[in-house]
Amino acid sequence: MKKRNKILIITAIAFVITAIVFLIMGFAIAGTDIIAWFGSKYAMLFYIVFGTYGLVVLFVLIGDWIKRI
Repeated sequence: MKKRNKILIITAIAFVITAIVFLIMGFAIAGTDIIAWFGSKYAMLFYIVFGTYGLVVLFVLIGDWIKRI
């Protein structure tokens, strides 16, 4: 893998980790219950949308993998 791609991947991972930390800190500062959010209606919508997206991506990747065999 090229050095540029490695730097891009490492930077993206660091950005995602930082965003998650700031999100959790924002929840805590706002005084909301972080654990209770995981059962809320917005969390369920989040699970459905990104779960469906993940399944579509998975099927596309598996389809491409099968075609190469």
